[in-house]
Amino acid sequence: METDKHTARGRIYAQIPILDSSISPIQTIQDWLSHCDNNHAETCSLLVSASDPQHNTSWLIDAVNRCIVPGTTSNDYLALSYTWEHETKPSNEESELQLLNANTPMLTKVNGLDQYFSRIPKVIKDAMGLTIALGKQYLWVDRLCIVQDDPGKESEFHSMDRVYSGAYMTIVAAAKYGIFNSPEETIDGMGKHNPWYMCCKWENGPPPRSEKQAAGDIERHYDSLSNTRWAQRGWTYQEYILSRRVVFFTGWTLFWQCECSIWDLRNLQPTENNEVPYKHPSGLGEIRHLSAPSWPDTSLYTDLVCVYNGRDLTQQSDGLFAFLGILNRLAPAFPQGFLFGLPRYCFDHALLWQPLKNYRKDRWVSKREAPPKVTPPVRRPTLPSWAWCGWQCFIDPTSFNTAIGLSNNDRDKENSWRLRNPVTWQYSNSVEHLRSQHISAYVSRATFSPAATLAIQEYHAPSRYRFAQNSYASMAPQPYVNLILNQKPLDCLAKVVVLQDAGGSLAGMVRITGDSTCEPEQKMELIAISEGSADGRDLKSCFEDKVLRRSIYADPKPFRPKYDSQQRWHDIEEERSKETRYQVITEGEFVPRLNLPEYEDDIIYNFYNVLWVERGSDDVAYRVGCGRVFKAAWEAIATEIVRITLG
Repeated sequence: METDKHTARGRIYAQIPILDSSISPIQTIQDWLSHCDNNHAETCSLLVSASDPQHNTSWLIDAVNRCIVPGTTSNDYLALSYTWEHETKPSNEESELQLLNANTPMLTKVNGLDQYFSRIPKVIKDAMGLTIALGKQYLWVDRLCIVQDDPGKESEFHSMDRVYSGAYMTIVAAAKYGIFNSPEETIDGMGKHNPWYMCCKWENGPPPRSEKQAAGDIERHYDSLSNTRWAQRGWTYQEYILSRRVVFFTGWTLFWQCECSIWDLRNLQPTENNEVPYKHPSGLGEIRHLSAPSWPDTSLYTDLVCVYNGRDLTQQSDGLFAFLGILNRLAPAFPQGFLFGLPRYCFDHALLWQPLKNYRKDRWVSKREAPPKVTPPVRRPTLPSWAWCGWQCFIDPTSFNTAIGLSNNDRDKENSWRLRNPVTWQYSNSVEHLRSQHISAYVSRATFSPAATLAIQEYHAPSRYRFAQNSYASMAPQPYVNLILNQKPLDCLAKVVVLQDAGGSLAGMVRITGDSTCEPEQKMELIAISEGSADGRDLKSCFEDKVLRRSIYADPKPFRPKYDSQQRWHDIEEERSKETRYQVITEGEFVPRLNLPEYEDDIIYNFYNVLWVERGSDDVAYRVGCGRVFKAAWEAIATEIVRITLG
């Protein structure tokens, strides 16, 4: 039966897209670039001046002449963001080509790459092919554009902000085999065989997408991206953040993101009237506008640091290097810059950073699989224990509340957290100095006895009463790596040490940075690094107090958490909720009874901000945890003023 396309049934049929292998995704990417060049010039296509040597890379790949050329050759280049660990990686790492001092003379000759072509990873070969297909000549890839055995290699890490922000476009190769999901796929055949990279043909052009429909499309793209190895790696984070324009290849989707818009091969396309309706719904666009702020935006700093620090690095010693490009972009607005990633202008506030959660390296790639087991923060021994870069863990953004209050941003100024009377730290300004990781100060020191170490674990009812339920079902819609920090699942969050005073009352609490456990007879060395205050409302809402109130000292029954819009635990759900049940347990020995205070919402409570430290060699102290001790409890015991060195 013939259907009139003007009937209701016909209109529906006319909106069904047809996959068309004759439409080249390469041409679509070129159209995106052209549209962005012509309509987003003030934000996206602001290329650095070729006469500015500060923005030149050291080396570039000349994809046309198949050789390495000096970075001064051109500033019109593409950049590649990929992972060094990939499916086609040979067993012998040395067999993959890298730029070295010894082979630089050969690789800089025309066609110099040809004799090493079998040793070049497929992802780089594909990126070279894509560069040429897009009408460009030059490509920047870290492996072949940084001399890997050069003593000045570290200086290149400081230039990542210039490399990626100066690129004409960044290629994100996040698929199983870099750009593709199959080792047989090639740039020449892109869009001809893989349906995910095929363009759509619409009879009457793509129909307009509502804001809700577009948000759903965009969410699916980023979900696909977040379940890739690329999205778990530390170096790729700043490569993405610093790039003005990106094309993502996940193997399952191909999409574009610039400072103004998000487009794909199916539904999200540039509009004829040059509107930019398709934006990232989570606010990530604001984060990626990293033109240096004119004032120290601590909120922006917090957003960037917290989601980076739990990512994986092949070399844990790169914990700071892999973030230097972002810090360099922020530095002009932060007085005196940064010390191991902490802003110097609010150093005492930043020292109060707290871990949020961490994951194992094995990915959760299927919603039918159980989520990976979690580990506590992993220590990076070559970096200082007092800085977040010294640990692999996602950072709790609320731990920067007092620092955020210092900035001119109005975000979160409603909270009552305040800091005063910090100690004066001394540190070396020489990066090369042997002890430059050490900071020293005169501090008040005391020892406290722990009442218990508390941890959250998933609760399993006795089998005779348990109904069939997938214990991780409520997590299924959440991607493995989420750019919005959340507290799901609760059992991946940090442990809490409860402190008691001589009278058997609560003295304070410390959140453990690593995986330590305290016994009641153990003496904990605490140092006061500043004074603080908060009202009872904020104290009741803090993570440590919520854990305490569900422990043996208050209400130890299993509970179902209630989450806010950002998936942060803020209350208890009713029993009929489908959320996973949890229980706060004690680890090791514990004191059976403890007197707890009852906070009044509008009363201000004073405390000392403390670090729990343990001694290493040469009497250097290392951070084990961070927390608060009530002022009365601290001043009631014998304290002493000592000079301490943190390493």
